[in-house]
Amino acid sequence: MAIIKPYYGFKARGNLYYNPGSRAWSILKLKKDIINTFPKLTKRREKCGYQMVYPHNHTEMVSIVQDIAKKKGNIPVLLFFEDKSS
Repeated sequence: MAIIKPYYGFKARGNLYYNPGSRAWSILKLKKDIINTFPKLTKRREKCGYQMVYPHNHTEMVSIVQDIAKKKGNIPVLLFFEDKSS
């Protein structure tokens, strides 16, 4: 599986939307800035997916980042879930 690379860095905030079919906050809508950064996402016939990694602790996270830096791999997108209920 090839990683889709962005043209430039970005920072965005957004919302999760409730999906009644799965009874969960499982719909993630991407902002236009992100879509423009990854133009392959606009192509209807292209199939795109995602890979999500959540390390068990900070040490494992640092190890993953160091491995990416050492191999000069693709820079991951950081995604943080925020509690907006309060």
